[in-house]
Amino acid sequence: MKEKDLQRVSEEAQRELQGLEKADDAENIRLTRQRLEGLNYVPTLIIPTPGFLSFSSFDLANEIKRVAALTDQEMVAENFEKGSDFADLKARHISLLLYHFKLLVRLRRDEPDAWDEVDELFTDD
Repeated sequence: MKEKDLQRVSEEAQRELQGLEKADDAENIRLTRQRLEGLNYVPTLIIPTPGFLSFSSFDLANEIKRVAALTDQEMVAENFEKGSDFADLKARHISLLLYHFKLLVRLRRDEPDAWDEVDELFTDD
């Protein structure tokens, strides 16, 4: 993947994020995070993203920018193999960030279907 393609993915993610209905109430974020942590919920991401469950829309916008700007040296420091397609890894990570954030927004709104998705993956039958 070329850097211009990564830039396109990053810009599209930022636009999609801006179009999402906000769910940034601090108390609601805290309660949802606690409930998810109680289920041992860990979103599948490529690059370590500490605090993701507490991210606001603003936080995610900044994280997308940070990831897109990571240098090759920083990617190697994150334990990716030198010579890997870092632009592709970053683009896939940005897509996953947005996917999981959209689920977080639905969970923060207490949508039953969203909680069903999480329950299917993280609870025992």
